[in-house]
Amino acid sequence: MSGVDEDVFSGSVSQQPVMVNTQPTGTMMYVQRSESPKIIGIMVMCYYGFTLVSFVFTVVGASLLAAFEPEITEEIGNELPILLLLLSSLLSLIPAVIGILGGYKMYNYELKGLWMVLGSIALGWVLGILNGALTSGYDAESAAMGAAFNGICGIFCASICGLIVCIPLFTGDHGME
Repeated sequence: MSGVDEDVFSGSVSQQPVMVNTQPTGTMMYVQRSESPKIIGIMVMCYYGFTLVSFVFTVVGASLLAAFEPEITEEIGNELPILLLLLSSLLSLIPAVIGILGGYKMYNYELKGLWMVLGSIALGWVLGILNGALTSGYDAESAAMGAAFNGICGIFCASICGLIVCIPLFTGDHGME
């Protein structure tokens, strides 16, 4: 006889599986989120808030100047029209609004806010070049010099601001989603 036929299994089959309580190996540590997105978000909102305040002062100042001192307005108007000054101030509102919304999203640990702030910095740089070209003079040479000056100096300022905004990405656990 062979040894295969001689094996006999005995026991009972249970219907319910047996649950075993096991603890995970190692210790669970709570990692606290970095506060840098909140701090940078507040700083961004304050900066662009000052831009909104300066827009209000520009509009009020130009209106008061045109109303009470028309001869000064005519002298300034020969060099730089008041409407051009107001238009360049109005264009600065676009990156300011985007920056405030992005700063608020950074404050709430949203990664989308960081990209919005970086986009508003880049848009502000482009609008600065445009502003330099429009407000530096009426001849082509001075407009080109104004745009070049704003472009070159602005790229350094924009890159430093971009690095400051990206500080939360350099931290260990920024917690941004």
